[in-house]
Amino acid sequence: MIVNFIGVDKTGKTTLIDEVALELGWGVQRYRAPFTRKQIQQNVQRVITEHEAATNNYNMLYERWNYPEDLIYGPVIEGKTSILEPLRIAIEHRLLPLGCLFVYTTAPLPLIRRRFKLAKGDYYVPVKKIGKLEKAYLEFLEQTAIPYITIDTDRPTIEENVDTIMLKIREALVCKSQR
Repeated sequence: MIVNFIGVDKTGKTTLIDEVALELGWGVQRYRAPFTRKQIQQNVQRVITEHEAATNNYNMLYERWNYPEDLIYGPVIEGKTSILEPLRIAIEHRLLPLGCLFVYTTAPLPLIRRRFKLAKGDYYVPVKKIGKLEKAYLEFLEQTAIPYITIDTDRPTIEENVDTIMLKIREALVCKSQR
């Protein structure tokens, strides 16, 4: 199973993925931008192929895996259409039988901006682009066939958010085992 934590910078992905990894005992792979177009395509191909080739239950948590991150960040930050755009349907067609879940982390924009200031900014994402990124994520989630859960990190406690994520992962694992 592929569980990919996605969302705008400073929305709690790292905190949540670390807690979920502890709970499940699964590995974590972290991806950090920027990547070349070739690296993006190779990363997506490699992860899918690894999961397809696994003979046992191969479960992994990903933080900001290139799919869908490049579909969001490429156009908003770099003004370029993602190399993955023409491959979206094929990628999702391969992901669905593997069991895939997106954990979309969000928070109110004023809180995200405050977190940016506390972290002394970000070298890849200008604060003024946060709203556009948030909008791009929401548009992607409306279109994707991949199941997802939205976690607002401004609301319940970390423990409650982890419990919500764990429930969704367990549901997805049951669905995957019934295929």
